[in-house]
Amino acid sequence: MVVKDIIRKALADIEASGKNIPNPMGEIYMLLEHVSGKDKLFLTLNKDFDMNEEDFFNLLNKRLNDTPMAYIIGNKHFRDIIIKTDERALIPRFCTEN
Repeated sequence: MVVKDIIRKALADIEASGKNIPNPMGEIYMLLEHVSGKDKLFLTLNKDFDMNEEDFFNLLNKRLNDTPMAYIIGNKHFRDIIIKTDERALIPRFCTEN
């Protein structure tokens, strides 16, 4: 499935779930980057790029089941570093950066 179709279906899935995801496009692109190994600019400019939709939608379903994005993609930006994350640790939050 190509990127533009994945985005269209992902937005429909998020809306149908009734979950309050404040920035759905941001989270969709984070998952797309993680699955494809490409950056957001590439994915934005190449909407016809074919990728594995099964991997993407497995991760999206985890997100829709309230798994934090940091656990899904395995890292979290904090201050000027990237911290590896998984279920064994608390996720650093923006309010604790100061």
